[in-house]
Amino acid sequence: MNNKFLNNKTNLCLAILFLFIFLSAVSSEASDKTALNRALEEKTRVYEQFIQALNEGRSEKEIEKLSEAYKCAEDKYNNLMPADDTDSRKAENENAGQKAPSDSDIQISSTANGELKTIIESIHTYKVKNNPDQIIQKLENFISAAGNSEDAALAKIELANVYSKYKNDFEKAAEILKTVISGVKSGKHYDTAAAALKRAEFQITASKMAADIQKHRDEAKNFLNKYKQAPITKPITKIKNLFSYYGSLFKYRKSIAGYRSYKSGFDKSENYYCYDFIADIAGARPEFGVEDVFSNSNISARDTKAEVKHLADNVEAFYARWRMLNDAKSTIDMSYFIFDKDPIGNAILGILLKKAREGVKVRLILDAHGCGDFAKKMKSQDYLQELAAEPNATVKIFNPVHKAIGMAISDLRNLISSNHQKIIIIDGETLITGGRNISAHYLADPRDYKEAYRDTDVIVRSAELSEQLKMTFEEEFDALENFEVKKDLLINLVKRDGELLDCVRSIDSWIKGKGVYHSKKIEELNEEIATFKHMTAYNEYVHFGGSYYAPVKLFGKNSIQQERNDITENIIAFINAASEEIIIQNPYVIFTDKAKAALKKAGERGVKIIINTNSPTCFPAANGDLMTLAFFMDEWMPFLKENPGAKIYAVAIARKLHAKVFIFDRAVTVIGTYNMDPMSENINAENVCAVNSKEFAEECRAKIFEDLQYSKEYKIGINEKGEAYEVFGPGSLGDEKTLNKLRLIKKLKFLRPLI
Repeated sequence: MNNKFLNNKTNLCLAILFLFIFLSAVSSEASDKTALNRALEEKTRVYEQFIQALNEGRSEKEIEKLSEAYKCAEDKYNNLMPADDTDSRKAENENAGQKAPSDSDIQISSTANGELKTIIESIHTYKVKNNPDQIIQKLENFISAAGNSEDAALAKIELANVYSKYKNDFEKAAEILKTVISGVKSGKHYDTAAAALKRAEFQITASKMAADIQKHRDEAKNFLNKYKQAPITKPITKIKNLFSYYGSLFKYRKSIAGYRSYKSGFDKSENYYCYDFIADIAGARPEFGVEDVFSNSNISARDTKAEVKHLADNVEAFYARWRMLNDAKSTIDMSYFIFDKDPIGNAILGILLKKAREGVKVRLILDAHGCGDFAKKMKSQDYLQELAAEPNATVKIFNPVHKAIGMAISDLRNLISSNHQKIIIIDGETLITGGRNISAHYLADPRDYKEAYRDTDVIVRSAELSEQLKMTFEEEFDALENFEVKKDLLINLVKRDGELLDCVRSIDSWIKGKGVYHSKKIEELNEEIATFKHMTAYNEYVHFGGSYYAPVKLFGKNSIQQERNDITENIIAFINAASEEIIIQNPYVIFTDKAKAALKKAGERGVKIIINTNSPTCFPAANGDLMTLAFFMDEWMPFLKENPGAKIYAVAIARKLHAKVFIFDRAVTVIGTYNMDPMSENINAENVCAVNSKEFAEECRAKIFEDLQYSKEYKIGINEKGEAYEVFGPGSLGDEKTLNKLRLIKKLKFLRPLI
């Protein structure tokens, strides 16, 4: 009995002791986790403050202070993190909005020397772009002292990255990479250096080809100017300069074709890249987010605090243009794909004429394909001639058929190439761009005009960005293939100036609520103006009302007749960097290989993809461009099968969507003229505006989600053979006549690269 009692007492004491130890451990662990959570919250809070300070363009001293605070918070968090708690680290990183490294990433990172790892991570700080020499010096010092060949090889690869990315010195990068290849002979660093070397060599060759293009372009311009300046009294000199011009023009076009062919071949090779560095070493550095891509894109001009406003309403977009043009004091630069001869088109042309007569320098370029009503030489170019007759005005037609047909022999796409840009720049201070053209289709209220589109523009106040957009404008305005509109040689037989100026008076009076300006010259136009019942509140319009101050960049792309393309690679880079959500609102969706591959990778990362586009309902069979929609009918189901997490919403009412908007991670918004199709990527001139602002992105996102209210989601099913079939899609929308037309068009597969 005593033994039993003693045993029970001993067991009880042991149980109490065990319970005490267990509770102490739990308490200690709970305390540790509480401290860890506090450290994580502090790290996240300081990081958000740091990013906000960058976006607001605060002083370098304040940014430096926040940078140090973030580093301290990160060190504290890392010190509290258990060494073997990989799953916990992964979950908490994701909660903090950071990408968790994969096993392969961790393995590669762990091979790097601690000092080297710190240097590599610093390559992604905001300072590097302005002062790459400091990082270069650190890497060179490390390489000199490195005892480990693997570490030295990795440091050299990163040194090549810095030279290529931040100093645009691909020759130096190639020289460094060759030493890596000759030193390590094999292994992961050898493979990485070999791939990076091919990319560097591509950039070197492409740069030389671009220099040749510029040389031949300058030669052709020089001979053309000499031809124009040579007097008629010297016919031999004039003919000689003309032949020299055509010879240089041939070399110029041949160099363009060679450049595009070379670039196209590389884009399709296994060495194609759209990373931030020529060598993409997984895990060796933090992943770039979309805001990092925005900050580090190779565009020299940016405004860290530009005033920017989102224009979703058609009438407000017209008011903005009207105000800008009326305010012009010194210069107006304007480029449009479509410029209709309706009341709005006539009024805009009229105000350009009025401003030119007031002494404002006006430059206007219209696309030959999109502006047929005004651009056709024998039809109604006399309206443009009124403006062209003014000493302060220059008017050009982009790629008219009589000039393009000669280039079509070498490449059919030259015949259909268009200047798809939509640009107004006023006094080198204010700009507007986006999807809208000059026409009632884009600028009238849909309640007044049933064929009005849903579109989006952006208006920006910034001298730096206006200067950059002016350069983009001039690249197409000065193209050799353009035709300059001239006044009538002897006498202006058909005068149109009175009609144009009366239209200005009438529109101006109407939008101010005073009725139309009565004139016999514009009686028919006045009848149309009087139908714009919801365009009478101009006096209440607040210019830049509701605007934001945010970092803004502009990306441009030349037509096929020139070589620059900043847009495609940056759009792909944003897709590659997205970690949460990609929203694409675009009227014309035919996925190019680059876009398809990037979106697939984004979907595999768990990124939410939302696409809003047109459906057959938007295009009556008798009216509308059905080409893109026809090919999309064949491609939407394979896309959803490959990207099961993606959603496609098609407009289900008889109103055409024309907005071209991309929103990445609810932070970076891109608005412009760029469609998701081969025409925009490979053939036409385009321009877009990128805004790095969460508030601006939220406003644009909210508008798109309003549009989704009258859109229908396309859905597929998968049969027993693994094939996709339509549950709800284009076949469920639109009348039978439209659908039959679409089915016929999509059989013409050879047209796909041309739309």
